[in-house]
Parts: sequence; C-alpha cells; structure tokens
Amino acid sequence: MKAESMSQPSPSPSRLADESGVALIVALAALMIISLLAAASVTLAVNTTQGTRRNMDQRQAFEAAQAGLQVALYRYNMLAPSAGDCVGDGVSAPSSAGVCTSSVATLGDGASYQYETTPQLASSGTCVGSMVTNVVGVSNVCLSATGMSHGVSVRSEMRVAAFAGTPLFPYPGLIGLQSIVHNGSYTSNYTEASNGTILVNGSFVPLPGYQVYLGPSGSYNGPATPTRLNGPIVLSPVNPGSSATTNDNSAFVATTNGNGSVSYTATGRAFSATGPATVTFTGGIYNYCSFNVSGNVVLNVAPSASVAIYIDSPSDPGSGCPQGSGSFGLGGASGKEPIWSNPSQNPTALQLYVYAPNTITFNGSSTFNGTLYAPTSNVTFNGSASFTGGLSANDITVNGSSTYTWNPQVASLQVSTQGVYYRSAWGRCSVQPPSGSPMGGCG
Repeated sequence: MKAESMSQPSPSPSRLADESGVALIVALAALMIISLLAAASVTLAVNTTQGTRRNMDQRQAFEAAQAGLQVALYRYNMLAPSAGDCVGDGVSAPSSAGVCTSSVATLGDGASYQYETTPQLASSGTCVGSMVTNVVGVSNVCLSATGMSHGVSVRSEMRVAAFAGTPLFPYPGLIGLQSIVHNGSYTSNYTEASNGTILVNGSFVPLPGYQVYLGPSGSYNGPATPTRLNGPIVLSPVNPGSSATTNDNSAFVATTNGNGSVSYTATGRAFSATGPATVTFTGGIYNYCSFNVSGNVVLNVAPSASVAIYIDSPSDPGSGCPQGSGSFGLGGASGKEPIWSNPSQNPTALQLYVYAPNTITFNGSSTFNGTLYAPTSNVTFNGSASFTGGLSANDITVNGSSTYTWNPQVASLQVSTQGVYYRSAWGRCSVQPPSGSPMGGCG
C-alpha cells in the first residue's frame, strides 16, 4: 500500500504584507521616543543655561556691590567730611532720610552699583543689623551698596570705624619743634617741649608743674631737669579736610571807623582788615588762602559760637589757593595791635591752623585766648603780649614781659582722623530696605 505524503501550506502574500506594516509602526514609535528625549535634552539645556546665567548675574551683582562699598570707603577717607556730613558723589549734608546717595556707576558687561553713606553714627544708630556702641575716640559710619547685573540686584552693608589720632597738643604747654627762646623775665608752671634748643635768657622762676621734654638731640640751659625722649617730637601736618570747598568764610559781621576797612574776596579766599575796625566771626569753619590784619582791629568770636580758621596754602594739594598766597599776618604799631576777643574764655572756641611757613608776631598789648597750631611757622611775642590756650609751632620766641598760660581744655583736641576708616563689620541685606530705614534689612 502506497503511503501518501503530507505537505504544509505556504504563507500567503497577504500575511507577508501585514508583518511589513508592524515594522513601520515600531520604527515610528522609536522615532517619537527619540524626539521626546531630544526635546527633553534641549529643555534641560535651556534651563541649565538660564540657571547658569542667573548664577553669573547673582555673582556679578554681588561683586559690583562690593566694589561700591570699596569706592564709598575710599571717597569717605579722601574727602574727610565733618561729623554731620556724608559722602555721595561729593561731601554734602544728608538727605531727609539721613544718608548721602551716589550716582549709579557702570562697571561694564551689564553690571553697575550705587552706594549710600551716613554721617558719623550716634550711639543709638544701627548698621549691619546691630546697634552702634560708641567709644571715646572712635567714630562709626555706615556704608551700603547695591550691585546690579541684568536685572538682578544684591545689597551689602559695611560699618567702618575711625580711631582718633594723637592729641593736637601732646604736651601741656609750649611746643617748638626746633626751638623755644625766652628773653627777659618770666615765670612758668607749664610744659615746654622741643627737638632742638630751649634757651632761657634773663631771669626765670619755675613754678610747681613746670617740666621740660627734649628730643634725642635737644638742649636746655635752664634750672629744671629735662626729660630726654627716646624719639623726636612729631607734629601732624595741618589737615584742612574739605574746608577749602565747604566753609563759612563769609560768616562774619564787620564795622569800621575812620580809615578802617574789612574785606573778603571769594576769588582767592583772601581776608584782610585794617583798623580801626571790629570783626565778629559768627561761628563755623573758615578757610582762607590769606589772612592779614593790621592796626587797631578787634577780632571777636560771637557769644556761644565756635570758630576754626584754616590759613591754607597753594602747597596744600587741592586747596585751590593761588600762587603767592598762604600768608597769615598780624601787624600794627605799639598800642594799635590786633586784639582777639573770645568771651567764652574757652580756648577750643577759637582755633587757628596755619598750613604753610609764616612768621606770626603778637606785639605790644595784643591778647589771644585760643589755640594756634602752626607746626611749620615761627611765632614771636613782643612787649606785653598775652597768650592763653595751646601753642605748637616750629620756633617760638618770647620777648620782654609777654606771658603764656596753658589751658587744660585744649587737651581735648585731637588730630583729624582723615584716612583711617577701616571695616569693622559686614553683612548681606535685603534688596529693598524697610520703609524709612535706608540702612535697615541687613545682618
């Protein structure tokens, strides 16, 4: 019996076509997945770039704020405002908010800064989030700066402190850097100090309290035993601060008799008076490039006023004084000498500072109750001239029966603190300070 062979049916063409369609669907799905992944990668890259840009702007704004603080500190030290003023683009009185504000300064690459400063802070003032506790001889100032970069802002604050310098009169009496010479008879209960010669000619009676201080190479021929110093006596140069541009030069009242005259010329800042005349300074800080008085002139300090007069010089950088100026002259025949009147009898109410070398002479019966700080000048007293207060000069000569009396109130005066502000605290702040507190929101 013949066996029949069994055969399998072959796939039809239609079934092959169906399998080909499935492959297309798989390919399209894979392409969609790849597209979604690519889109996610692009989105991530964009977000990363934006985040990096913002981080860069944050850092750049922070650095701009720090630059603003450093510029504010530099300008504060260089311009040396008085205690009640502050520094924006220049020295000025504070705004109603209690601060001075600078213009916006551009640094490049979209960065800029603007800063604010305060006058010297009182004990109740706050800075960097804490209350200021003032110490005698230390002044505090608050500086704030906002840095900006492409719409991002950062604000920082810094408290700076200035430590008082040495006393303006480091020895309670006469200080003549190069010499002190006494001609005639006199008595003394004050200190005399010099790097050079202290020469006593004629009769001299030392009273309790009289002391002599000498620099390493100084000499003295009087009856006291001098104290030899290890180093030379040093007097700080006169520091007019910002008084060349911010002053009260016209704040005086003048009356004249006969041929007397009083004048002040703003161009060149020249003051002159010829007697008979009376001039009353009503108070403030004065800065003259020349100050010349002769004859019977009475120079008054108004009651309850304080007067500081700087005799500036073209040798002082930034003084604006014309060449040939810088003179301080007090002249007059015997009996017609200028007289300084200080009704408070407080020598700190009348302060004279002479920048350039001058020859300053008090003649006859002239009187002076105040302070004279002239470390490069020669000062001479003739006749019966009388001086009460503090006196520092390069050379001092006392002739005849002239008298000098030290007043201990002068000891409170100190050398200016210009250029000695240093950072004492720093903090980050909210971008917008609290209303009414431009230095708030920090710590």
